[in-house]
Order: sequence, then structure tokens, then C-alpha cells
Amino acid sequence: METLNAIRTRLSDDGTFFVIEPKAADRLEDNFHPIGTMFYGFSVFHCMTQSLAAGGPGLGTCMGPARAQALMREAGFGEFEVLNISSRVNSFYAVRK
Repeated sequence: METLNAIRTRLSDDGTFFVIEPKAADRLEDNFHPIGTMFYGFSVFHCMTQSLAAGGPGLGTCMGPARAQALMREAGFGEFEVLNISSRVNSFYAVRK
């Protein structure tokens, strides 16, 4: 949350924070496919463990748009937009104050 808060406070009032995240669904069972399996491997063996080792929340890699939006709202952002950019592996978001 500290990083998101720092980004929000430094973002100009009319600025946009462009976020790229691994493409994951909000529901676990919707991530049961080859790319989802790869992402969960990254998540468990790298992302989550690195976050926990640094005292972070250990969110991991597979965070769907609902969780991403909730984190942005918690950090004080007002607008969250899922961008329609075609990619098999990434989700794209535009976040504003």
C-alpha cells in the first residue's frame, strides 16, 4: 500500500497511472489453463515469497481486476478503468485520482 500511496501523492491531478498486471481472472477456477498454471508457479515461488520476505502482504501474481481495483481504491484512487488492449498474458488498467 505504501508504494500505491506514494504514486497517488506524486501523480498530478489530471495524471494517469498506467498499470500492467499478469492477466488473471477474479475466480480461481477461471485461471485453470496453461498460462494460469505458469502464473501460479511464478506467484508461489517468486512474487509471493519476495513480498512476504519484505514484510509485504504476499498478494502474489494472480490478482484479478476486482482485487486490483480494491487495492487502488484503498490507496485513495478514485477512477479505475480496465483498458481494452488485447493480450493473452497481461491486463491493462488506467488509474486516476
